[in-house]
Amino acid sequence: MDRMPGLTSSARVLAAVDRTPTDRPPAGSMGFAEGVARDIRRRLGASENTDIQALLGIDMRSISPAYTGPDFAFKPEGGRRSFFASSHKSYADGIVDRPLRHASTVREVETFRWPTIADYDFEPIEQRYEASSALALCGPGWTPTFSQLCELFGIETTLVNLIEKPALIEAAAERVTDLVCDLAGGLHRATRGRMPIFKTADDYATQRGLMFSPDLWRRFFKPGLARQMAVARGLGMRVMMHSCGDIAEILPELVDVGLDILEPTQAHLPGMQPERLARDFGAHLTFFGAISTQTTLPSGTPDDVRREVRERIRVLGDGGGYIVSPDHTVMDDVPAENAIALYEAVGSLGG
Repeated sequence: MDRMPGLTSSARVLAAVDRTPTDRPPAGSMGFAEGVARDIRRRLGASENTDIQALLGIDMRSISPAYTGPDFAFKPEGGRRSFFASSHKSYADGIVDRPLRHASTVREVETFRWPTIADYDFEPIEQRYEASSALALCGPGWTPTFSQLCELFGIETTLVNLIEKPALIEAAAERVTDLVCDLAGGLHRATRGRMPIFKTADDYATQRGLMFSPDLWRRFFKPGLARQMAVARGLGMRVMMHSCGDIAEILPELVDVGLDILEPTQAHLPGMQPERLARDFGAHLTFFGAISTQTTLPSGTPDDVRREVRERIRVLGDGGGYIVSPDHTVMDDVPAENAIALYEAVGSLGG
């Protein structure tokens, strides 16, 4: 494939999604733990305040508005927390409150104080966009429905309610979807229509497959995703979704409702092997990830990392359609030289 010189990060990512020539494969990340980020900066001679994503030449940035509404802290010790922030604690520290865990009627769900777009401040987004307009901005990011219902009801109660109290799940899922659609519109306005990628998220699977049947997913969660994606596409945005685990059973339907970019691609999972994904979905999906944070990055050598990057580009990026990235957060068990080798192999480092 012929390469186009001098692309901005935004143009590079969109070219990969469109399977048109790029100067190099786009580089992504799902974050870095504090320790490995510090080690990377030291190895590259950067100051401790250097933005790690800029240092490594990562093309994408997640943006989301600042939450300014009522406290949604479910932790007993309190502290302001936005609606989509995780409220779990470690096993050693005890459990947390689940505000809808005893809900038994739709009315209780509907009278819960759900957040609205008025609870978010988009002004920082406008300021950040001015400084980041060449980057491939995506947002709002972590805005799950199933996972958020698990925060509100508790995971066991949520799974039971899928069968025993489906009306509660439907009512709650609709309210979450309303908010996500409004956030998409708010970000579109805040960036003056120049945020190229709508990013949503939800986790339905373990590494062995879905946590509930595809039929339950179709009933409770597919309609909301379809609505979110339709809103984003109506605003001219591409659609990216974070969903960990082996979601092979529902990938065809995610494509049908408008998915463009799948994050993460976890290539070690039985249903997510690169050759199969490229064969079955390569014409429709752009894959994000596929560099293993479970094996190659923590346990391999820099040469192992480079080989894996080249192989993933060969299989998933043939003709475009691949954003090279670790397949999850880079934790402190990853040597800095391995993380650096990944971005050297992509060609983003220093560029």
